[in-house]
Amino acid sequence: MGLPKVLQSRKRFWVNEGLTGFATTDLPIGQVWDTTYKQPGVRGILQAFPISLHSRRVTEMPEKERISFALEQVESVYPGTRENFEGGVSKCWDEDEWARGGTAFYKPGQFSSLLPHVARPEGRVHFAGEHTSVWIDGWMQGALESGNRVAREVNAGL
Repeated sequence: MGLPKVLQSRKRFWVNEGLTGFATTDLPIGQVWDTTYKQPGVRGILQAFPISLHSRRVTEMPEKERISFALEQVESVYPGTRENFEGGVSKCWDEDEWARGGTAFYKPGQFSSLLPHVARPEGRVHFAGEHTSVWIDGWMQGALESGNRVAREVNAGL
């Protein structure tokens, strides 16, 4: 499951370069998000999301190494991250008591072929979770959307 690492920057230097702060990469960090996008203030926060096997490897690192890893990776996407770095934290979903890192990873072609079936009720049993939503990849939106869908199904007597 993705392991977000949050890096605080003294300033949003990437904006001055005409960049949004959002990137999808082929690096172990996978994605970078500017979590301060369109917020007031000078400081910025870039969040990195290693996924799959990379996430498992980073999970084994102590906190300080996780942040160093993220800093190194994000620096390669947004040069200047290291010189503007103020501090960082990480969240390891594998270690979370309630999540334990569970998420769905569909193989190419499976999303469109399996999604209609994994969300279909079986009699009075209904299925919810990010894996039954178009908001897959472990996002809270998928869990919420699917919970709302199931509530509507139950209320409609489906």
